[in-house]
Amino acid sequence: LRVDVYSGDELVKTEEVIGYHDKKTSETYNIKMKLTREVKAGEDVRIQLELVGGSTFKISGMAVCDH
Repeated sequence: LRVDVYSGDELVKTEEVIGYHDKKTSETYNIKMKLTREVKAGEDVRIQLELVGGSTFKISGMAVCDH
């Protein structure tokens, strides 16, 4: 999964997340992304996701914080 994070029209982070496994159970991975610059309170943030491999990808939660 490719994750692009924008603040306004500025791209502040791009990262590819690998979530493939060959198991018959559910797997959970915690991913942390550090942005290239601080996003201030009140600024818009847009996250764009693109599946670049495989056929499915599940996001079970998301948190945004200052650390």
